[in-house]
Amino acid sequence: VWGDTDVVALNGSLVLYAPKVASPAQDFYQIRPDADGHFTLTSGDSIGNLGERVRFELDSEGVAQRVWVGPNPYERVAWL
Repeated sequence: VWGDTDVVALNGSLVLYAPKVASPAQDFYQIRPDADGHFTLTSGDSIGNLGERVRFELDSEGVAQRVWVGPNPYERVAWL
């Protein structure tokens, strides 16, 4: 998972996808919640991301401001 990444709810699951790929509906990563409040990448491509830990940093109101996929942070961008 590199570059811009969106996190959305899809069919009762959370998924990560890159909006600039040719077919985001077919090229996404599903994440599974773990008991400790983190997530694990459970599906996606085979470039080594499967099994990576995913965690969200929330602000005081509980809104995600950053998502970490393994060691890589992705900052929230608000569109006006």
